[in-house]
Amino acid sequence: MLNGKKVLIVEDEAIVVEMLGRYLSAQESIKGTQIFFATNVEQCFELLEDVKPTLMILDLSLNGPPEHTGLKILKAYRDKLKIVVMSAYNDVDQHLKDGAFMSLTKPAKREKYLKVILDHA
Repeated sequence: MLNGKKVLIVEDEAIVVEMLGRYLSAQESIKGTQIFFATNVEQCFELLEDVKPTLMILDLSLNGPPEHTGLKILKAYRDKLKIVVMSAYNDVDQHLKDGAFMSLTKPAKREKYLKVILDHA
């Protein structure tokens, strides 16, 4: 069990947030884990400061080019928590150099999110 763990998922696609929220809340294996969702850069920074998660799953393509959105978050918080980046592009090596703990290719199945939370939260 992951009691007391805090996970922030940063995703701007409403359907993905809704689907993941329902799926993850029904998983017994992560009961006791608090999962927060941010749908934009500003909300993400607020939750990072207020909640202080230990794991963040970050979509790099938040409403704009990566250099102004997800990448900005990654560089600002890479030394403060584990960050798993999600990207539709195959630039894993660059994400790891930028400070990501690991990288997943989008779209990812919801089971991948669960595995990341179980293994790294």
